[in-house]
Amino acid sequence: MRLIPLLDGGTYAGAVGRDDLEGADDGAAIAAHATARPPTATASDRLADVVASLGEDAGRRVVVLGDDGRTYVGLMCFDRDRTRLCIDAECHTPAGS
Repeated sequence: MRLIPLLDGGTYAGAVGRDDLEGADDGAAIAAHATARPPTATASDRLADVVASLGEDAGRRVVVLGDDGRTYVGLMCFDRDRTRLCIDAECHTPAGS
């Protein structure tokens, strides 16, 4: 898992990335480690705009929120060239495979 969205009820409260957990205190609440700042989009945003907003260095994961900008809807993960949504097996396949 590369990104874990954190929810407070149905409200998006942040995200924890893999790097956030390196050396983490096992006794601390997971919210204390929520430093990842993945891109977000709303459910009504155009897909082309969402992909364009990723830029070159923003990664391939987008947290999708309701149109209120707070309610968690889901997580989108794109393949390496950002032309398709990926499934878990594709996300972990080495480039060129």
